[in-house]
Amino acid sequence: MSLHSSLIDYYRMQFLSHGLGKADSPQADFEKFSAELARLKQHKPRSLDRWIIWIYMGYLKARPNRARKDVRYDREAYFRANRLLLPAWSLVGSSTYILVIMVSAILGRPMIFFVYAIGLANVFCLILLLLQVRANRTLRRAGAAS
Repeated sequence: MSLHSSLIDYYRMQFLSHGLGKADSPQADFEKFSAELARLKQHKPRSLDRWIIWIYMGYLKARPNRARKDVRYDREAYFRANRLLLPAWSLVGSSTYILVIMVSAILGRPMIFFVYAIGLANVFCLILLLLQVRANRTLRRAGAAS
């Protein structure tokens, strides 16, 4: 489930950044928080803010495609290519897990949750990942990326 949540967060931020122009890219976030962490090391050597930023930067490092250079997509093309994929990603999100847990608890059948969590969610996540990679690759080939 944590891998699913990480992928959902990553592609949601990519959509906000490339499709809507409302958020910084993960690489820009990493650079911004690196500078803030360096500033905090000098001024507040043992602060809660520093610890939280350090954890967040670890999370940013663990995200997919972090080693790849920051790619810029044409906003309209990215929006069209990903507008249906973004809602589909939420189907493997934590709220769906909670719903499946509640249904399996109400029915008294925990196997429903296990089948979803181990089988269906992973297969669906893999399919979405392949579709997402394909959509981004198509955008790069079409010249909608720089």
